[in-house]
Amino acid sequence: MTHSLEKFISSLEQLLFLTVSAFFALIPLFIWHPVTKFLRVVFFDLLGLRKKVVFKNLKIAFPEWTQVKRKKCAQKSFELFLLNMIEFLRCGFMPVWPGSTIENKELLESTQMQARERGTTTVGVVFHMSNWEAVGQTLWRHGFKNSTISKSAGSPFADRFLTFLRQRNGMGSMLISGAKGSVYRQILGCIADGRLIGFPMDQHRYGSPYIDFLGKPATTNESFVTIQQRQNLPVLLTYPVRTGLGKGKLVFEPFEVPVKKSTESKEEFSLRLLLEVNKRIADVVRKYPEQYFWLHNRWK
Repeated sequence: MTHSLEKFISSLEQLLFLTVSAFFALIPLFIWHPVTKFLRVVFFDLLGLRKKVVFKNLKIAFPEWTQVKRKKCAQKSFELFLLNMIEFLRCGFMPVWPGSTIENKELLESTQMQARERGTTTVGVVFHMSNWEAVGQTLWRHGFKNSTISKSAGSPFADRFLTFLRQRNGMGSMLISGAKGSVYRQILGCIADGRLIGFPMDQHRYGSPYIDFLGKPATTNESFVTIQQRQNLPVLLTYPVRTGLGKGKLVFEPFEVPVKKSTESKEEFSLRLLLEVNKRIADVVRKYPEQYFWLHNRWK
């Protein structure tokens, strides 16, 4: 395939992406909102899409809750998941949470300034809270270059679609591929360029250690520790919080990386750091349970 033909096909593909986004953007969010409730009734309540997984997860995380309370949380969480998707699909033309603010912006600025003085950058511990696509877009609108590690959506076409919309809104995407060391090389590029790094920490990863999360061990990505220690990256807990329809804020909280004890092995230190990460994420999830993404099978 010639270069000019590849470029032509790529342009047609991007036109298709924009057409899809335009369809969702033309319909106001206040109309989409009741649609999400209807879709929740059909797909979650009646057809049971991911229903067993959601209730299993909520029972693990909140064993003290009544079944009625779990049901309300599950239904609201499913509706918000659909709303998150619609907000993202619109972002070819309408940004996700266009008026979003940054809570503790001074903390982010000072942490990043100190990191740049040392020749490194800040890594944000991110997780599937609220509309996670708002993280990169909010940072970009406030003048912060950023990239987030992301898994494949399941097909090259879907990956290109997601990457296109993300890059259109100032968010870099470090896609995990089969090439060994590809993400690490991209991280080194982010450090050189001064880009903030988003590191997802609540995804199942085969071969990783099982660390307590909301009362039950779940695999937790140990490569985070390796990269953080090797590059001496300062860490901030980073998460979005929805405050209304099409509205939200991006929150940064300080995260003190523990000092490795002389008596600790590498493995012991790694487990201690990952346990602290999971504890901090769990605190946020308990604070905003309806906004967490309960549809994925966190405890495989």
